[in-house]
Amino acid sequence: MVQKLGRLEVTARLVERPDQFPKLGAYRYTYVLKYKVVSVHRQDPEGKHPLKTGDEIFVGHYKPWLPRSEIKDSDWGDSPLGGKLDQFVTGDVHRLALDYELQDLAPSGALDYCFPPATNRFFALWANRTAY
Repeated sequence: MVQKLGRLEVTARLVERPDQFPKLGAYRYTYVLKYKVVSVHRQDPEGKHPLKTGDEIFVGHYKPWLPRSEIKDSDWGDSPLGGKLDQFVTGDVHRLALDYELQDLAPSGALDYCFPPATNRFFALWANRTAY
């Protein structure tokens, strides 16, 4: 599925994440994490976001405190979010199927504390940890 979902596909290293994701009660949010591209497998067909090895990207993950297989709710729907990622560890490498516009795809809004704003923002439709 990684090769079919989204408009871009990359392998990227997770650069940073918070020690703990915010606890906001019933608010179901997408949290934006900073990555560095290791390899580009599928470029944006529209050419809006050309990526290359070494680029910083900012990827929104819906409900990042849960394993992706458990993310089923009224905002996301009945099918689990793609991939088998179950935790976010700084330094890990992830294979990601991405799409944009983040603000339109994030089911309940995005928490985005990354700088610079509005640069290379994507939503992860599929994510797996991978060795690189």
